[in-house]
Amino acid sequence: MSALAAADRANAEVMQLRERIGLLTDDLDASQRSVAIEKMKCSAAVNKISQHSEYLS
Repeated sequence: MSALAAADRANAEVMQLRERIGLLTDDLDASQRSVAIEKMKCSAAVNKISQHSEYLS
């Protein structure tokens, strides 16, 4: 996959995560919302590392 295609895919994933965060946090207060966002960021980072782990070895 070219770098440009990888960047486009990552950008699309970010947009989907932002949408999911918005939907999941609509009814939370501000502190709960920021915790939920941080958990989703961590989860996305772990997933991204897992997807590309073959490049790390």
